[in-house]
Amino acid sequence: MSLHTTLALGAIVGLGARLVAGSAYIGCFSPEALAGGGGVIYDNRTDSCPELVATGGLPYSNSWPYNGDQSPYRACRGWDVPLGSQYLVADRFCGYPNVNVTLVDPPTHWTWAGCWYLAPTEVWQPVASFSDCISSCESWPYAYGRYNEDLTISCLCSASQPPFDLPLDCGYGAPFWYTHPIQPSEFVRRQLKEKERLRREGQLALGLCPEGRTACRVPGEEDAGMGFECIDTDYEIESCGGCIHGELKLDATGTGPGTGTSEITGLE
Repeated sequence: MSLHTTLALGAIVGLGARLVAGSAYIGCFSPEALAGGGGVIYDNRTDSCPELVATGGLPYSNSWPYNGDQSPYRACRGWDVPLGSQYLVADRFCGYPNVNVTLVDPPTHWTWAGCWYLAPTEVWQPVASFSDCISSCESWPYAYGRYNEDLTISCLCSASQPPFDLPLDCGYGAPFWYTHPIQPSEFVRRQLKEKERLRREGQLALGLCPEGRTACRVPGEEDAGMGFECIDTDYEIESCGGCIHGELKLDATGTGPGTGTSEITGLE
């Protein structure tokens, strides 16, 4: 297990094991962020707040201890918007009396893996929320969200893990790191399968046909057109100057150059 993984797991455990599969921690906020009430209150006691909120279809869970970090009892509120970034607290463990905010059921099973140092880069993009960030990074293995001091949010989609084992406290300017099990789309899978088929056909044709002969497809074969025979298309009468059923090659168009039937000497 890498140090990144060990520290990330430690950070999650530090949140009191309150993160569950299908949820992503997006920050710790001061109790003032809850002023005004609203949302749906759950008496979760020791249950998982994100799981309870998910049953109600709300996208965000707010969880906080009733009295002290050692208390087994926690308050839970479901909400349809994230808390204001002006209330962000730099505390990746989100201790009492602060509020743990989690994105419930994020797309493609994104999970939070801690806050880590990243080298400065200009490719961060502005987004409206962390939810928008990880949604836009769906085709990437990693996403980084960042709260800025001007109360905006930035996003970075990446193929790279944090370069240094330097965990941060998840305050302003600290990259929140998210991972998910990326899967190729059906289109990409089809493209890769077709590319491999053409590669195999090309290798087979080049390996079995001697110089001067062409691998022509043979009808009636069931294995995706893999049947062929090697003929001299310039002089084989039945080929009529080319492959009747198409040539077996990487660019299989069936219209490769050859001599027309009327041009073959001695043919009437």
